[in-house]
Amino acid sequence: MSSTARKGRTVFLAVAIVCSAVGSLVAQSEPVSGYGTATIDGMKAPGEWDGAAKYEFEAILPAEFGGGTTPTALYVMNDSANLYVGVEFQIGSLDEGYVDLYLDKDDDGQWETGDINLMFYARGGLNSYYRVEEPESWTYDREIDGSGSVENNGTYTFYELSHALEATVGGWPIALAPGDQIGLAMMVHVKPEGSDGTWTYAPDSGRLHVIIAAESEGQAEMSEQAARAQETPTEQVSSFGTAVIDGVKESGEWDGASMQTFDVFWPAEFGGGTVPATFHVMNDEAKLYIAVDVGGEMADGGYLGLFLYGDMAGGGSAGDVNLTLYDNGSGGFLNGYIWNTDAGAWNLDSSTSGTGVVIRTATGTFFEISYMMDIVGEEANLSLSAGDIIGCRLSLHIGTKTSGFLYTLHPVEGLVTLQVASPPN
Repeated sequence: MSSTARKGRTVFLAVAIVCSAVGSLVAQSEPVSGYGTATIDGMKAPGEWDGAAKYEFEAILPAEFGGGTTPTALYVMNDSANLYVGVEFQIGSLDEGYVDLYLDKDDDGQWETGDINLMFYARGGLNSYYRVEEPESWTYDREIDGSGSVENNGTYTFYELSHALEATVGGWPIALAPGDQIGLAMMVHVKPEGSDGTWTYAPDSGRLHVIIAAESEGQAEMSEQAARAQETPTEQVSSFGTAVIDGVKESGEWDGASMQTFDVFWPAEFGGGTVPATFHVMNDEAKLYIAVDVGGEMADGGYLGLFLYGDMAGGGSAGDVNLTLYDNGSGGFLNGYIWNTDAGAWNLDSSTSGTGVVIRTATGTFFEISYMMDIVGEEANLSLSAGDIIGCRLSLHIGTKTSGFLYTLHPVEGLVTLQVASPPN
């Protein structure tokens, strides 16, 4: 079974404060507009950005990366809830730079109260600032109405950012609707470790005019077709059983589970190539159980992301769940996230109704996760019973904290369909 490898990291929040500024805005002649929805994970999925407006330019590279310039593309689009910006440039590894994005909310060529600055650091995360006039400056925004992510696949680095169309920024409300026009200016900073790096401003004319787009009937039909395509699973699985979540694969414990095998990309520092992995899934009356058995020992950390989609769309809907099990060398720790449709991002679930353990041995690494099937709360709302169907996808990150992680998806396209099993007669 094929897999997809990615290298990089995904971070949704950082606390470092860095102030920056751009010069006066110069108008660009032709407005641009695009409609679509992006999943903010740093991965440019096939078709994901096809509806976006595209602006191409050359980003300056530092001498450590060969000097000269590299082809770079800026993508911009929106859906009914969020503005999405993507930046893609050719570079062989994830550097220590950042993308600096400025939004002029009324496109009048002046930085005024409530205008927005988003900075996403490749090795730090997302910072947000808003403009104030007294004193004239950019002020750190502690309540970010956006998200960001970046990945590198060995050839290209791809940044993805989003910001809500309706938000309160520094106490000032922003409400953008189809037909409204904003200005967008940006800077790409490419920075090797230990170097100042290079800066490229885009566009050359100073800013893009961006018109907030409305969804057309044709686009709505395409969205429905894409959703139906994702509803076609690789395989429907359903098994009944109970596991003890301790990171130990006891004899017979997972014999009743449904299983799928796939290959995991393995970093060069661990020998390269691929190693086999097995995905196990089952449920009892109360919990869903997931295990991934990887045929190679990890070192210096790694993590497993488990995504559960209640509507089978796979693109993030209210109440969808992301469980991420991190390996820290001593059993690991589990974080839970709930999809926030307004922000277009995963929000940390402070009361995760699940458990997870990961144990490394000399011959392999074993992840075990359980999750309650009946949850009603302020953020999560999940109630599953026998016969119900949800979609599932895994993301497995193998690597080191210093060199980054190789990223393997299972399945590469579509979702695994999980049908909640009934107890045996």
